[in-house]
Amino acid sequence: MKRRHILFIALMLGAAAAAGTLAATRTVDVGKAASAPRFSDEAVAARSAKLDRMERSLRKALERRPPKLPEVPRVSGPSSASARTDSSEDGVVYVRRAPTVVSSSFDDDDYEHEDGNDDEDEHEGGDD
Repeated sequence: MKRRHILFIALMLGAAAAAGTLAATRTVDVGKAASAPRFSDEAVAARSAKLDRMERSLRKALERRPPKLPEVPRVSGPSSASARTDSSEDGVVYVRRAPTVVSSSFDDDDYEHEDGNDDEDEHEGGDD
């Protein structure tokens, strides 16, 4: 290998190393800027006050008792023993839906043989 080629390769490796170092330092600087807080103390205090007000309203709502529910109406009906016998007689009847029938009809007249003749031409001549 000639000295000229060795020098060229060394310069290219040096330039690549310099570019990599520059990229790494810029990446670290971006990370530092992103980790800095963006909110002022006033904004944090306002948000905290709003959350405190919401918490107080939720505690008040929790302390209030819900209204009493109305009574469930009683229904006069058959006793449980007679209901069991009636349910077996008038029980649910499972009805299957009709089966799905898939049929494929094959019409020989629409297709030709490899020799170019229709199927119909063969059948017209009679039984062979």
